[in-house]
Amino acid sequence: MNLRDLEYLVELHRHGHFGRAAEACHVSQPTLSAQFKKLEKELGLPILDRSVKGVVFTSVGLEVLERAKTMLLLGEDIRELGRNHHDPEGGTLKVGVIPTIGPYLLPRVLQDLKESFPRLRFHFRDATTDQIVAHLKSGDLDLGLLALPLMVEGTEEFPIYEEAFELALPPKHPRAAEKKVGPWLNEEQVFLLEEGHCFGSQALQLCSTYGSFRGHPFRGTSLETLRAMVAQGEGVTAVPKLTAMTWREQGSDLVFLPFENPVPLRSVGFMGRQKALRRDLVEKIVSKLTRSMKGVLPTGRKASKLISVY
Repeated sequence: MNLRDLEYLVELHRHGHFGRAAEACHVSQPTLSAQFKKLEKELGLPILDRSVKGVVFTSVGLEVLERAKTMLLLGEDIRELGRNHHDPEGGTLKVGVIPTIGPYLLPRVLQDLKESFPRLRFHFRDATTDQIVAHLKSGDLDLGLLALPLMVEGTEEFPIYEEAFELALPPKHPRAAEKKVGPWLNEEQVFLLEEGHCFGSQALQLCSTYGSFRGHPFRGTSLETLRAMVAQGEGVTAVPKLTAMTWREQGSDLVFLPFENPVPLRSVGFMGRQKALRRDLVEKIVSKLTRSMKGVLPTGRKASKLISVY
């Protein structure tokens, strides 16, 4: 048994099909099938349930799969150790980013990152929080850039900055001239993101602090979709300050009101696996981003009360 055999096993489970798994492993289907049968014979275990149609893992096969993932992750750590020894700030860093952060943060910091880490290649991938956590555990991602805290076992969190929320209203809204969000929020229809986006839970928690409120029956797939709906005068929505800043810079005529007493905040940062080999590099990147964001989001607050939103 070697690591390549374990890669075949993991890819077969990922794709649920011998042909697609073989294609992903860059081998022929007969080769993958033969190696898989060899692995079963070597282990003396029925990895697949052949009494049913399709690729269905047995319960013991699933246990083998989990151990295979761990061994492949350790193998990659060994290879990474060699690469880091020669160039600690080189190579590739695979980062998953939730869609309520990526489009609004990355354009502001990418140039700084390139200049500070010229030999490091950043590969950013859009994903939901649940997807990022799963890909971190499997080793498909090195880091996640998301809303914290999550407190996931086996992971470590690196906060970078905090941002307040603002309420976005259409320019002709009766409350557009207000100075801040008030109890009248419970009279409004609030747009939320569809289930699966952690921002939807954040907005629910935020709005509930102002009492009962009416969620709009339409659920958006992105903040940009919500912006379009608010612009049509259909309702209001809560957005992070960085999003509001970006929309203003793009010429949006939406009106943005601050929340006060308490001021809702979310923390944004990296999540990585515990005891990751590139922890020193991650800390350097976090330090750089924290300095960069101080000029974008001032930290001074006059409000007497703050609440953390997740």
